[in-house]
Amino acid sequence: MTGPTLAVAEPLWAELTQWLDDENEVAGVLTATWIDDDGGTTLLARHLERAPSEAYDDRQPDQLALRSSGWVPAVRAAAVAGEMAFFVHTHPGGTAEFSTRDDHVDDELWAPFTQLTSAPIYGALLLAGSPSCPQLAGRLRRADGSIQRLAKVRVVGDGLTIYQLDSNAPVDATHDRQIRALGQQGQQVLADLRVGIVGIGGTGSPIAEQLIRLGVGTIVAIDDDTVTASTVSRGYGSTSHDINRPKVEVLARHARTIGLGTNVVAVSGNLRQDPVARTLRHCDVVFCCVDGHAGRLVLNRWAYWHLAPVIDVAVLVTSTAGHIDGIDGRITWLAPGAACLLCRGRVDPALAQLEQLDPTERRRLTEQGYAPDLDEPQPSIVTYTTLMAGHATTELLNRLYGLADRSPTELLFQLHARTTSMNRRQPRHECFCANTDQWAQGTAEPYLDLTWTR
Repeated sequence: MTGPTLAVAEPLWAELTQWLDDENEVAGVLTATWIDDDGGTTLLARHLERAPSEAYDDRQPDQLALRSSGWVPAVRAAAVAGEMAFFVHTHPGGTAEFSTRDDHVDDELWAPFTQLTSAPIYGALLLAGSPSCPQLAGRLRRADGSIQRLAKVRVVGDGLTIYQLDSNAPVDATHDRQIRALGQQGQQVLADLRVGIVGIGGTGSPIAEQLIRLGVGTIVAIDDDTVTASTVSRGYGSTSHDINRPKVEVLARHARTIGLGTNVVAVSGNLRQDPVARTLRHCDVVFCCVDGHAGRLVLNRWAYWHLAPVIDVAVLVTSTAGHIDGIDGRITWLAPGAACLLCRGRVDPALAQLEQLDPTERRRLTEQGYAPDLDEPQPSIVTYTTLMAGHATTELLNRLYGLADRSPTELLFQLHARTTSMNRRQPRHECFCANTDQWAQGTAEPYLDLTWTR
């Protein structure tokens, strides 16, 4: 089960941490959609409302007194939107520890917050430190009065920043060399990370291999295919004895054999099916390693609805009569603030629709010349798929630890020519990815605003 996570887009996070510039305590309300089930609790921040100055009876560096007019309007707005609410306040220059006075405030607020919103959860978030180096504490109180500490805050945009508030994940001494580079806390972030990989083939399996050896805590692996003879030539962890076994089960066994503690949640299914896509709901980041367009179209929207980045990986080998004409690779960072695959023209909705047709119907259209042959296997070479997998996993580390410039959101490789380029494109104004109201919708219906394969 995933510990309670609060996910926040970078623009909203910047607004929130600026409160720490005030020398006196500040309070307000953060609203969020929630996913709360047997897989864990993920809260997706939507709106932030700072209490107006006239709502304070007292406001000092170490205390405040706030009238109900400072929080009731924001909580009522959350109720109208179907959201839950956090009471947020700061300890400027102090520490991120709830005081006895804070406990008393929560005791008074949790009942009216949950009653007004009809949400099953009340949240309290405390910020201390400075805008550039915030300290955090958070907790949730449920309708029955039980209290649960917030495990982490995930901040998503050009980067992926994880603030760990309550972690018990073990750090294996096997990773001593990594700890020397990333630090104990950096390794802890990996141990707590929940990563999705969609497509366990030529790029997905080496990405999984690297994540397992990095010490990532949980991998949600999705693929509806089985190992074939050609899979073994490029699929890490598979052998000729695994032919006809589900790829995700082979990966789960491989992780257990490596023995570094990574838990692989094996999902044998197609991402274009609603229940399968929902298995990613508590992930912190997802790698898209699918062939075609339909799966990419799902994850393209998922990144914005779930406030979790998607790293889209593509390798294209073009050849004529057995002669290679070109080898191109692409890594695209999908997250709030970045242009999506539709804005970039990297996914074709018409082809995506064809991919979702019944195979018999699709074959009929192909034979009649109304559709391209989508079932024709594409060329693939293990060295190039492995190379792109390494770049994709490195891109995660670069953005997680600030090891490289975060402003480019796409990397392009001409592997045959040994050239690399980077770019950043702004979202198109009319696209869903540019509309902040489309962010952080979670599992709202219709899910991802898409039509699903049954």
